[in-house]
Order: sequence, then structure tokens, then C-alpha cells
Amino acid sequence: MVSENTVLMKPTLKAETQVERQKRHNARLIAERDRTVRPMPLHSAPKS
Repeated sequence: MVSENTVLMKPTLKAETQVERQKRHNARLIAERDRTVRPMPLHSAPKS
């Protein structure tokens, strides 16, 4: 019975691990996107 439960739980644990990995990856992608679309200050040409 215990070994059956272990066999049945393995795919669930693997899926949960994968979901957590995808959440972290998604958070990194969102942070990168936010950095990319952040307004950048424009510097005027130096006056001579």
C-alpha cells in the first residue's frame, strides 16, 4: 500500500516542482520586460 502511494504521488510531486520552476521563470521574464519598457531619460546634446 505504501509503495503504491509513493508511485501515485511521484507524478504529482514532479508536476508541483515543475509549476514552481515555471512560476520563478515567469517572474524573471516579467522583471526583464518591466526593465525593458521602463522609460529612459533622454539627454540633450551638450551646448557649446
